[in-house]
Amino acid sequence: MIPPHQRVRGRVGMRGRFDSRRRRGHPSARKKEEDSLSPKDSRREFTLVETVEALAKRPVTIETLLTDDNLSKCHQQEQSPLFKLPAELRTLIFEYTALPFNDPNHEYDEKEYYYRPEHTARHMISTSVLLICRRAWLEASHLPMIQADHCFWLPEDGRRPKHLNSLRLREGARLDRFIRTLTINSRKNLDHIQIFGQMYWLEGSLYLGLPLLLGSFGACPKRLTITIRHSDWWHWEMGLPLELKDAWIQKILNWQALPRLREICVEFETLESHMSELRPILDKLRGKFAKNERLDHFGDRVFVELAPSPPERTWSGSTELGRWKHALYADLEKLDYRIVTLVWTVRPAGSKDAEEHIEMDGDCASMTHISGPELPVLSIDRPSKEDVGSTLSQMDALATEQKIAEWREQGSLLKFASVVAQERPRNATREASSWREECNV
Repeated sequence: MIPPHQRVRGRVGMRGRFDSRRRRGHPSARKKEEDSLSPKDSRREFTLVETVEALAKRPVTIETLLTDDNLSKCHQQEQSPLFKLPAELRTLIFEYTALPFNDPNHEYDEKEYYYRPEHTARHMISTSVLLICRRAWLEASHLPMIQADHCFWLPEDGRRPKHLNSLRLREGARLDRFIRTLTINSRKNLDHIQIFGQMYWLEGSLYLGLPLLLGSFGACPKRLTITIRHSDWWHWEMGLPLELKDAWIQKILNWQALPRLREICVEFETLESHMSELRPILDKLRGKFAKNERLDHFGDRVFVELAPSPPERTWSGSTELGRWKHALYADLEKLDYRIVTLVWTVRPAGSKDAEEHIEMDGDCASMTHISGPELPVLSIDRPSKEDVGSTLSQMDALATEQKIAEWREQGSLLKFASVVAQERPRNATREASSWREECNV
């Protein structure tokens, strides 16, 4: 039999051990345990960049603009033969090193829908030249974005390269994510977008989703190419005559929300045996849309002029399209294609500030900062009228809020006040007063 005093002491000990286990889950207990951990026991140590950002309370970034101020902060590399060359020659060298090239590990099968002379393999760009030094970065960091091939195959996934299927995104969602995640400098350097679209999508969804997506996020390219392949025409697999409804072309030429767009190219591809059907369609388009006049978003007149002589090129491909043997081409060894390109040039006219508007390439990108509010995701595949209407109603408020967010980050009170006085955007007066109070102006 256990003595009474030992039984009491035993109960206290058990209760104490139980209470200590119960207190381990308490927040205060966890905090003490974390404080007592040594640096070796912690999950990870802070890097030098994270430490500097924590002390400076601002992100550590690298400058990308080639200005005298940024250039003076880096080593001039005067000992390097490369930087002893004239700037024009260095630019040519940097452009050559940043050209897209075919990836030998991702070559396309010539029987696929997306196989073409300029798309025989996955395109890649080497950015090794940007790692040479800070001066090379400042002079060439914009080239990969400018020279890259930004191609999208809409709307079906089966007509795009297979390596894109690993993203588990439809092409419309991939285009949407590409536009939304561009940085401000990437939006400024976005030069060209090419879209491969089937005829039913071009006639039904192109003019609804694409200008809204590019215009609202400030990622408008300077050149837009729309390619209609032989397998994109209506009833191509049955060998029926070519037909084209030109309403979507008219709406493309009337786009007002894309200020940086300077060139619109539409490529028409068909078989050499069908050129007699394509020629009347092209003649009709050239006569109807030789010169289109409209007003841009600045209120100035804009002329969209068609080039007088459309360029043509030819190529030959497999008779199996999409890895299917078609009865129409059973007696042929190869398919001979001809591509005719209609090019429209956008030219401002009738305004004293026309040249200034052309130089405002950066403004359309700066109006939409990536840290600002986002629009609802718009389905570029089949956008509904409700999506388009609700998104348009938010564009004005979105541009105003994102302007304020960017200027607040830059500390540009003078610029903010001057634009508020000129444009009077929604809620801008209230934001200006609060911004002045924060700055103690």
